[in-house]
Amino acid sequence: MIDIVGKRGWYFLISSLIILPGLISLIVPPGWASWESGLNPGIDFTSGSVLQVSFAADVTEQHVHER
Repeated sequence: MIDIVGKRGWYFLISSLIILPGLISLIVPPGWASWESGLNPGIDFTSGSVLQVSFAADVTEQHVHER
């Protein structure tokens, strides 16, 4: 029989050696020049959507809510 329970330490070690480089690659920057993380979050994780509108004259927030 295979002694799975007796060798669980080796299995945890092998699993950790496979999983840790993947987790580190998500956190550590890909290059030395940039400080961005390896994971590039989409719009879902960066506050949803952004709508930028420009007006010819100064407009207050209250005027926008009224219309």
